[in-house]
Amino acid sequence: VCSSTAAGLKTSLSIADANCQEIYFPDLTPLKVLVLWGNNPASNNVACGGRALARLRKQGLKTIVVDPRFTPEASKADVWLPLRPSTDVAMGMGWINYIIANKKYDEEFCMRWTTLPYLVNPDTLYLYRADELIPGASHDDYVVWDKATESPKAMPYPWDDALDPELDGEFDVGDGVMSRTAFRALVENVEEWTLDHTAEITRCPCAP
Repeated sequence: VCSSTAAGLKTSLSIADANCQEIYFPDLTPLKVLVLWGNNPASNNVACGGRALARLRKQGLKTIVVDPRFTPEASKADVWLPLRPSTDVAMGMGWINYIIANKKYDEEFCMRWTTLPYLVNPDTLYLYRADELIPGASHDDYVVWDKATESPKAMPYPWDDALDPELDGEFDVGDGVMSRTAFRALVENVEEWTLDHTAEITRCPCAP
């Protein structure tokens, strides 16, 4: 299991806000690798996050630190990635490209708990709402391409076992309009971010 934490986000990702619960309850969510992206709990959150990470390292946790500074966390990291400031997005795109190309993602999780199987409106680049394609469907639902019927179907939250959605592909949703899944759109958006290109932009050596 790999988890990540990032600083400055108003989400449940920040160790500094004691919200990254995986590190405090490792028996419930066993971690093998933790990515610290611009986060330095060894100095900024010593009593909580810093102490939790010290305990986890003793138990064998590996850490990857993404930070241009050689912070105390970077000094303890198994891998330190000193990317050029302001190139975080480039680094992230390179990671996504590598993960997809080498099938390192959890397909079932992507299918059931992300927006990746939903169809994208090619005109607006937003996800299709079900009532845009399916008469009488709910506006609250989104649309997947169902393998069994080879047609767009509304996917109620959180899941419908009667459907068998495609994760990757482009399909004719009517009148010759071609719609990609969000996963296919992501694949195409990160294609240029090879390891070499990512290394060139971030000035951080990248190796598989």
